[in-house]
Amino acid sequence: SAQRSPCLPDVSTALPPDSPCAKPLSFVVGTMRHKDGTSFIEGYRKMLPNVTLVPAVNGHNLSETINAWMHSGLTLNHISRDGRNWGKVATFLTKYRLLAYQIESGLPYMVTLEDDLILRPSFLDHIRRACLLYDRNPDTDIMQLSTYSEIFMTSLAGAQHVVSKMRRFGMLRSDDQQLFFSRDGIMGHRVNRPCFRCTAKCYRRRVPWALNDTRVPWLVGRRTNSGDITSTAQITWAELAMLRLLTKSPVALLPSHGLPLGADVGIDPYLERRLAFQAQIRATHVRKALLARARMNTTRPQRT
Repeated sequence: SAQRSPCLPDVSTALPPDSPCAKPLSFVVGTMRHKDGTSFIEGYRKMLPNVTLVPAVNGHNLSETINAWMHSGLTLNHISRDGRNWGKVATFLTKYRLLAYQIESGLPYMVTLEDDLILRPSFLDHIRRACLLYDRNPDTDIMQLSTYSEIFMTSLAGAQHVVSKMRRFGMLRSDDQQLFFSRDGIMGHRVNRPCFRCTAKCYRRRVPWALNDTRVPWLVGRRTNSGDITSTAQITWAELAMLRLLTKSPVALLPSHGLPLGADVGIDPYLERRLAFQAQIRATHVRKALLARARMNTTRPQRT
């Protein structure tokens, strides 16, 4: 008979009583009030027997975000170029807060979820399969169960390792990139991406086949990379320098507190570069259109 892939543990396997997967798992949701007024929390309470709601850091409230950062003790070294807004800082702090909650509570395994998911009937089997795989690979720090950071699982040892790395390195990129997107982990931690993690199909909530497919464990309730995070204020270069100084980042010791050339005098080098590139693209399109029109005029038969 065909051998089952090690990436697909059999959920029907009898578990030893001392296995953490045989006990009710802990589910933690970082939640906040969204500007569109939608809430999916009731669905979490119906589906998950052991769910805890932890307040997320609100990137629209700058005082709250700065206070949360100072309370965390983390250093702010760098921010991803496309994520230089207060919402990205808030999500990074929220991930840190949730991992710290697992350590403080001593939870053997914890599933961390964002608050805008629609959980389907197969969700608990999906999580149990992930727990079985995690139990067989104890050297994993984070098991990523989605394309981005909507759902991930951590063991207590994994959370302790990741939090210690976050305290050591501070913020280097946005939370997605720093925690999940590097092959070996930007901070040297170990990320496991099982073959059964839900990717594209879980992000198509408006597609009929995704809604009717019972194998889809969850669906996103809001469009990815839109809404509260992207609508927060952009972090200015002066604010970035201030945050580096406040958090005692070693980057603040560099000339201009580590800002790009010209940023300390009010010039946004990334914006200037992007505008120049867009102008070049427009000029290329105009040139091609003029050449096409010229060729059309030369090849058009003359009327007699």
